[in-house]
Amino acid sequence: KLYNEMVTYSQQLPSVDASYRFATEYLRIKDEAFKEGAAPSSDVVDARLNLAKIKIERLQAAYYYDLMLARLLEAAGISEAFSDYAKRSDEGPVYLKKCREKT
Repeated sequence: KLYNEMVTYSQQLPSVDASYRFATEYLRIKDEAFKEGAAPSSDVVDARLNLAKIKIERLQAAYYYDLMLARLLEAAGISEAFSDYAKRSDEGPVYLKKCREKT
């Protein structure tokens, strides 16, 4: 059960990254439209709120992935191995910067 939950959270990350890229571009477009007088300020605020929501979703998915991994390792009796996963080249901390690099 813990493994399946961990996989579910890891599979959410690419989807959230795509949403982040879309929301970033949408905000840029709304900002430009507002500067040119073609969109109300409420559109920009809505776009910023949507981007903030997606950032929170990304951090939550990463947090719950780590939590499920820690619980899985604890259930296996190797909880001390948790820090080893952060040192692996295919794993590591999740930063919102990673989302930005893909844009």
